[in-house]
Amino acid sequence: MPSFRQIDEHNISEVTARLIELILQIPPEERLTILKEIEKKYKKGKRGTSREAYFMDVVFATNDRAFKGFIQNISNEGVLIESKGTFHVGQKLTMNFALFNKKGPVKITGEIVRISSEGLGVKFTHPIQDLLSDKKSPFKLTKIQTS
Repeated sequence: MPSFRQIDEHNISEVTARLIELILQIPPEERLTILKEIEKKYKKGKRGTSREAYFMDVVFATNDRAFKGFIQNISNEGVLIESKGTFHVGQKLTMNFALFNKKGPVKITGEIVRISSEGLGVKFTHPIQDLLSDKKSPFKLTKIQTS
């Protein structure tokens, strides 16, 4: 196998083979760190931000009805809600739930963008980065591995 400097930049197979060779020489703990950095840099998922586990009761309303649910995870751009009821993609919601050390519940609007067995994927009308980045939060969020 040629050295890194000798690889023809147009021969992707050789580049890929060399990357794999180098990766196999890296200790497993470092591989995980490098993988996370690469995934962060070249994220191709539908979400623009990573999800974080966040378990909280939520009350939300559509145009015609109020519901109770349970937040499973949250990001700057949306939330996954477990709830019973009949919903459809495109449905607008107004949600009320406790968020970090904010006094009282926050009121956030969003739209259902996905429905699965896990729950309702809701995209916030406006990202809530300022609320999630609150350093005084008494809640510890745990990042979720995404595939």
